[in-house]
Amino acid sequence: MRLTLLILLFNSAGFLAFSNNAFALQLIPKSSRLIDVDQHGLLSVEVKQSPLIDIVNAIKRQTGISFIVRTSGTQIITDRFTKLPLKQGLKRLFRDFNYALIDHEKKPDQHPRFAIKTIILLSRNFVTEKTKQIKTSVDTQVEPLQDFTNTDPEARRKVISNMETSDIDAYFSDLSDMLINDPDESVRAEVARAIASQGNQQSVEILFDALNDESDAVKNAVINAMASIGNDGAMKAFKTAVTNLD
Repeated sequence: MRLTLLILLFNSAGFLAFSNNAFALQLIPKSSRLIDVDQHGLLSVEVKQSPLIDIVNAIKRQTGISFIVRTSGTQIITDRFTKLPLKQGLKRLFRDFNYALIDHEKKPDQHPRFAIKTIILLSRNFVTEKTKQIKTSVDTQVEPLQDFTNTDPEARRKVISNMETSDIDAYFSDLSDMLINDPDESVRAEVARAIASQGNQQSVEILFDALNDESDAVKNAVINAMASIGNDGAMKAFKTAVTNLD
């Protein structure tokens, strides 16, 4: 039977955990954190009220994966799981964020330990129960086009957020025009998310054009939208957009 040696040294900051797995040496303060990538590339996580930046740095040290963080590193994460494949574990760990996992290019003379080359972390998704209810319950059936010209921007934004996929497809041309020309930035940002839900190359091209928007909120929404599409065309445009922000 293989035994794992575990020594706990307590101090005012917390305790130090050590095992015969070299990856498991971590200082765990009151906001506890334990990130472990084993020799098989399996990720184990036990974090409680831990800052995002600490988690990012721990993963970076153990895997060599680079990070582009476009959100606050002080945001708190709590999660616990054991021995998940690295990509699956990372998707779970960062599930509350808009993110993208970018793999290494496949080259015959290069064999990186992990397929993932870069992780890009964007804004956090804050979805409340009230938001879910608004999105899932529509009291009256209204043709979307009727409210596209409503003088109240919140009314225009809500009708777009409640659109079904079939409606987005039917009114795609109108939405494309709104993404560029609607006077309200919150509406344009909502349109970007709706267009991205189609997930095709036409969506990518329209979103890419919208990166010239004067509003930073709209630009961020467009970048997040492109990241959510996830196909090759979207990821190329996404990487170009992020690079241009530097």
